[in-house]
Amino acid sequence: MNILPETKQDWQSAVVKAKISHLNIHTYELKLNSASKLTFEQYLLLRNLRLKGRRSTFNPVQQNEDDDSSVIVSPIAKRTHIDPDSDSDADFDPKPKGKPKQKPKQDEQEPDQNSEEMEPPSEQARTDGYLEDKATGKVRALIEVKPYIRDKGREQTRMQEAAQMVGWIANSNQSTEPLLGRYFHISQDRTEIYISFAEYDNNYVEYLRKGDTQGQATFMTLHEFGPRNTLNSRDMKELGQTILALTLRAHADQQVEYGL
Repeated sequence: MNILPETKQDWQSAVVKAKISHLNIHTYELKLNSASKLTFEQYLLLRNLRLKGRRSTFNPVQQNEDDDSSVIVSPIAKRTHIDPDSDSDADFDPKPKGKPKQKPKQDEQEPDQNSEEMEPPSEQARTDGYLEDKATGKVRALIEVKPYIRDKGREQTRMQEAAQMVGWIANSNQSTEPLLGRYFHISQDRTEIYISFAEYDNNYVEYLRKGDTQGQATFMTLHEFGPRNTLNSRDMKELGQTILALTLRAHADQQVEYGL
């Protein structure tokens, strides 16, 4: 079993062993598959480091420092379903795609997807749901649901989440500013819920869009916190407070963006 890199040194050793140290996300020759079937080599080219945070060290206030606003509307119920065979994968296609189709009306809407385009290749990342700004369509959080606990497919699940986060960050419709706590992923694996935060810089965004390998390699680090057990009332209370803090942060950002 391949171990996902936690440090730059781990990543360097892994790409040398896999004989792909000369490649980047745009020069990889093989066609990329869906994120749920992402190979280890493909994952390495995303340049993602994965860190498991301690439950006792997570402080939502640190992720949302100047909140004093109300809550943004959360996704409707049908966007948080469990469907192991749904289009919740990230589909990778080396051919650039056209502009996304106009979003259907709510009562006609198919399973939601967050997508991004890169030239070349293009990548379309699909998730089970997301927190959306209704006025602009801007995504504020990703949501993924699995019918099994994480221990049964931990590494593959983490690779899928990384691909989905990459798709979001590289989306030309999203802000590229690496602000603290703005890019996060909420994952429910049966009765366990995890929250992962992306940490990266503008050099990483340039890598995703252009594949520039000049200078030192740049990375995205996903900080994973959890699990919270849905059968534990204390866990759910703490999780609710965390999600409230994050939605307050999203609403505060929305007000700033609107100039209010």
